[in-house]
Amino acid sequence: FHGSDDEVAAAWLTDVTGVQVPPSDLHGALRSGVTLCTAANAVRPGSVRRVSQQDAPFPQRENIQGFADACRSLGVREGDMFDPGDLFDA
Repeated sequence: FHGSDDEVAAAWLTDVTGVQVPPSDLHGALRSGVTLCTAANAVRPGSVRRVSQQDAPFPQRENIQGFADACRSLGVREGDMFDPGDLFDA
């Protein structure tokens, strides 16, 4: 993968999930948490058991938290994590 950080992240997510993630609106594509959960489940199936498709703040925050929990279970260090509010509230 080559390009800007957004381009590299979008390309990787597209490759892993099979869902087209536009680098020009990476934040918008990730805000619901669905793509993040799909990526976590592609890396380790079943790591996020419940993924909400609802377009409402609370379920979207739950998705992002589910992704963060999956990252921790995969061994991502706490210092490398982000707070779900950082993505959702940005």
